[in-house]
Amino acid sequence: FLGLTRRPSRRGALVIKAGLAMYDLFTAARRLMPTHRFRGRAETLKTWPAINPAIRNSATYYDAWVSRPERLGLEMLLEAMASAANARALNYAQVSSTGDGLAITDTLTGEELPVRAQLVINATGGWIDLTNKAIGAAAQRMMGGTKGSHLIVDNAELFDALGGHMVYYENEDGRICILFPYLGKVLIGSTDIRVDDPDKVRCEEDEQHYILQSLAFVFPSIKITENQIVFRFAGVRPLPASEDSFTSRIPRDHFCEFVEASRHLPATLCMIGGKWTTFRSFGALAADMALKRLGLARSKGTQDMAIGGGRDFPADPDAWCASFAAEHGLPVERAHTLLQRYGTSARDFASHPAGEQMLPQSDYSASEIGRIIEREQVECLADLFLRRTTIAISGGLSFDLVNAVLDMLAAHKGWGASETATERSTFLALLAGRHGIDLQTHQRSALCV
Repeated sequence: FLGLTRRPSRRGALVIKAGLAMYDLFTAARRLMPTHRFRGRAETLKTWPAINPAIRNSATYYDAWVSRPERLGLEMLLEAMASAANARALNYAQVSSTGDGLAITDTLTGEELPVRAQLVINATGGWIDLTNKAIGAAAQRMMGGTKGSHLIVDNAELFDALGGHMVYYENEDGRICILFPYLGKVLIGSTDIRVDDPDKVRCEEDEQHYILQSLAFVFPSIKITENQIVFRFAGVRPLPASEDSFTSRIPRDHFCEFVEASRHLPATLCMIGGKWTTFRSFGALAADMALKRLGLARSKGTQDMAIGGGRDFPADPDAWCASFAAEHGLPVERAHTLLQRYGTSARDFASHPAGEQMLPQSDYSASEIGRIIEREQVECLADLFLRRTTIAISGGLSFDLVNAVLDMLAAHKGWGASETATERSTFLALLAGRHGIDLQTHQRSALCV
């Protein structure tokens, strides 16, 4: 806290209290939530009885939470394309240098499209250095990304013990970890490990052990079994290049840097850092710098712009759902589910002519999945289960569900039996290798029973 050491260490109540007090002070002018609250040992144990009895203090504060980043990311792309006739979002596109310009290659078909640009914006996160190399940008190393691995756990005792709170805590090595209720399960993380190849990151066994060990430090009486881990995943933090031996000391803010034009390449604006909770300010920063470089003026601000399902979001969700359910002939519970998933864009999903036939072992309907396949650039099962919905990350996958959705996707794509079988095996291998889910083993076990 005083800068006397660079080594991660336990912070103590005084430092945490001082930090939260400054947080309250700096946000006072635009405060929407209550200020922080500090608790002693007795009150902490009364609030969370299962927490480690050796605890001395706890503090509560309010922060942002993005519950469905998959939908938010997609809605931003759809909004951008709708806002300008010449805007495009290209899925499975790879950019490269041709020697006298740039080219975009469709990695599914091999088709190549030459591109002439006035300015390139490199917003590829942990892949920034790799992208600069691919396009021939003469840039020094900018990225020092670290891997963060997480577990999704289905344990009712742990879920109840949290009491609806997200818990930030220090592990015994001083690293900050988190756990919080997530779509009926509990998300636990994370690690902070340097990575060289962001395409190969996954949650390794030693990371899973570390995460569960950290949980035992906070809730020692709650035991997590192997079969309660329903999903595991890893992401890459797009942190700036740093020689600091402790990854936790690398700054988590964001900034932009220009790589000046070369003979065959225009100037490139690289977006370094950032996270979901700062995406609007980071996007505005990059846009303002790009507009200035191009000699253009901003025509519209986005600070208060509603995105996708956030547009006309109801102040009274219960009343909205009751009206929505009556209008479409749905149960009120179903209306609430659609509002939570899609915001006010739920109207598009409820009005599909295929009706509300539910998919096997799922709370998703065939009409929902059909609309996503038709309108959201779905090219494979991973797109749908990992990047358009929360089905996989919330532990909702089953062999029957995968097969039912694959039949829909195959029909839409016009795949034959061979292509369909290849897609199934590719997706199942991805689940097992990257996310610790072996649906084939589960299916065989069910058949044996």
